[in-house]
Amino acid sequence: MTAFALQEDLAHELKELLSEIRIKEKEDCKPVNLFVQDIPFTRDKKEMDSLFPYLIVRLEEGSISNDKNTCQIVLIFGVHNEDRNRQGYKDLLNLMQKVMYHYTTEKVIAERYRIGDEIEWVVQDGDNIFPHFIGAVSFEVELPVIRIFNKNI
Repeated sequence: MTAFALQEDLAHELKELLSEIRIKEKEDCKPVNLFVQDIPFTRDKKEMDSLFPYLIVRLEEGSISNDKNTCQIVLIFGVHNEDRNRQGYKDLLNLMQKVMYHYTTEKVIAERYRIGDEIEWVVQDGDNIFPHFIGAVSFEVELPVIRIFNKNI
């Protein structure tokens, strides 16, 4: 199992987990867009706003040793809400909490990868990014250990 396979499996699992979630935006309720590693390049604000709400499944870093193979996953959530009372953070936190609760109780991704004991989260200060609300969840995942056997050693 590779980090790339982990990312693909996690994206697939999260797409299913969030498939019934709808985030209210103006008069519409929109499904969560899921992106792998980053959002698509956009040329203008209107095109950028159309990507919300979203979840990005990002590989941040990893390490391999003789007895351990780990990868740091960062899930980046984005919600667009133009309410002047700045209540979009509620949708953001609810979305993040659904994912955190799932992986706190399950501890396994795609029946192959074990999630570490600690899940961290953060919400970006809204003063500079309103009407967007951005947050992230991160955790370490253990992948199967890669073993190379060399007859000449």
